Amino acid sequence: MQTSVHRIASLPSMAWALSWPRGGQPRGHLGEQVARRGSGWFEGTWGLGDDPAPAAQVYGSGVVPVGDRLLLVAPSHNVESLFVYRGPRGVVAANSLALLLAVAGVAMPFDRRLGARFATIVYGIDRYERLLVRWPDGGELERLAYDNAFLDEHGQLHRVRKPLDPPFPDVSAYRDYAVATFAATFAHAPGLIPTATCSSGYDSAGLAVLSAAAGCRQAVALARSRRGDEDTGAAVAERLGLALHTAERLDRVDSWSQVSDYFATGCSGQDACYQPLEPWLRGRLLVTGFGRLWDLRGSADAVLSRGDLSGVSLQEVRLLHRFVHLPGLMIGGRRHPELVAMAYSPALAPWRLGGSYDRPVARWVIESAGVPRGTFAVQKRAASLLGFRDESLWSEAARAECRAACPESWVAAAASWSVRAGDGWDRLRWFLLRHLPNGKAAVARWFRDDRVQQMAGLDNVLRFGAGLAGLVARYQRWLDGAGLGRD
Repeated sequence: MQTSVHRIASLPSMAWALSWPRGGQPRGHLGEQVARRGSGWFEGTWGLGDDPAPAAQVYGSGVVPVGDRLLLVAPSHNVESLFVYRGPRGVVAANSLALLLAVAGVAMPFDRRLGARFATIVYGIDRYERLLVRWPDGGELERLAYDNAFLDEHGQLHRVRKPLDPPFPDVSAYRDYAVATFAATFAHAPGLIPTATCSSGYDSAGLAVLSAAAGCRQAVALARSRRGDEDTGAAVAERLGLALHTAERLDRVDSWSQVSDYFATGCSGQDACYQPLEPWLRGRLLVTGFGRLWDLRGSADAVLSRGDLSGVSLQEVRLLHRFVHLPGLMIGGRRHPELVAMAYSPALAPWRLGGSYDRPVARWVIESAGVPRGTFAVQKRAASLLGFRDESLWSEAARAECRAACPESWVAAAASWSVRAGDGWDRLRWFLLRHLPNGKAAVARWFRDDRVQQMAGLDNVLRFGAGLAGLVARYQRWLDGAGLGRD
């Protein structure tokens, strides 16, 4: 199948959209740094192998024509998604929800359950809600996380699970595979600067070790945690020879424009803590510790389930500021049960310290690189901005700006008696269940679990509407001013 391409200099350089009108030819609308691959395209990087389409580890996305269908290549994690709209006039797919809506010329309708629907991505790659929106004219919006999928001219997705990472007979085999994967991702993105996040905890410190072994020479950290503790991981960076850049975290929202793009993904906006780093991150391949591969808490599974939504709010931001996101704990993520069994094996007994914050595999990785015990992971710290559940983190001006930016139709719908009553009943049930004995289990059984229900409130949905509407308007201006494309 042949595709045509409209390359648009005004778009964020890693953003792309595919439009496929009924009975017509597929066309790509590409930012300047989306690379052509044959008659398809790709942005980002990938791990082992010469081609991102069959790779087990992909950090970015693209489109590959195969026969009379198109293969959508999705990231190998559930921190980002692809989106597909099928409507009366055809199909649109994109790596940005805002760009998709601008190309399709449709507006996102209000639904008070949108926040919770988006948040189901924490359940992993088998149980998240795929159908996000249905329009009165029959149009539908679907998301694609982790799996690749063949797309036909009717907009139907035929999912293809990515290859499984090889088994890890021991912790050395896991480390060697992770280092080889990092090295390949760096090599496949020669124009990007590998940069590891490096806080004082287990996850980013362990990934900094693996990244450094693959050739990474730079690190970045927020200076302080949410509680105000020093959190740079400077001792780890110094030991690894990484040049460390630090910045203060955003700990309060004084202006809606500071954070609006973080809410356009439909989730929590909690990654807005990284807002001060936006200019510095341009042109980088950012290795982060989002995921639970080394975590012993909860049930081990092979579906990339998450404890929270950290990282998800970066999707639109990373396109706008031209960096690629590599959540390093997704390397081997579907081997989580094996890594947990390994952590409890006699071989790793010297690296098991007990307690709720214990990651023997990570500790082995870090200490085997010569980082002394006691210089990392002394206590659990966190950086996320929890504005989705703490209204005290918002200034009155920021709240007013957000309300003014939200589509009028959403504000009117949210003010209706039925929506307010439904939202109030949901909040009351959630409050009661959380304060009953074993309340969280009751929430998960009768309602939605804590991770998802926190996103179900009207305030979060309206912030999503405001963030998305503003970003769609910007994409529309960029498209309108594009002029003639070039192949």
